[in-house]
Amino acid sequence: RPTRTTAPRPSRSSCAGCPLGTSRSFTILPPFIGLKVNASPTATVTNGSNISIPVIIDMSTAAGQNIASLQFDFNWDPTKFNFVSSTNGSFGASGSFTVNNTTNIATGTVNVAISDNNGFTTGTPTIITIVLQAKAQAAAGTPVAALNIVAGDVNANDISALVTPRTVTVTVP
Repeated sequence: RPTRTTAPRPSRSSCAGCPLGTSRSFTILPPFIGLKVNASPTATVTNGSNISIPVIIDMSTAAGQNIASLQFDFNWDPTKFNFVSSTNGSFGASGSFTVNNTTNIATGTVNVAISDNNGFTTGTPTIITIVLQAKAQAAAGTPVAALNIVAGDVNANDISALVTPRTVTVTVP
């Protein structure tokens, strides 16, 4: 007798062919690349002190996707923090690495553009570490974020939609 096959459906409340009263559900997640501003989503720094904020690419959920270039704006509230410095990370080691527009630090923006000739498919390389100095109280927390993200793979395909940013909220008691 011929068998019939059907494609799985993304979500079901009951399972055809399963014993009565049973159900199954599953979620399909597309691959994504995490862009983490800081290792943790929250941080605290005392007024007048410096805080180092790494920007990290997390390839653990990329499902083999390659990322070879990335551009974004690192943003903070300039009424709460002063820009102190930046240090290049390990991403971009075999290509070029550029930190642009440090002339916009008065408005709370550093544009970061990086590339790596080989790209990455695994790991959690640090792209850049930005050091900010707390200059005003931020009791409720102030977001520090990566915005305006543009990304590409080694074949120059636009993969910006796969990059999922995570902001850090910094509290200055």
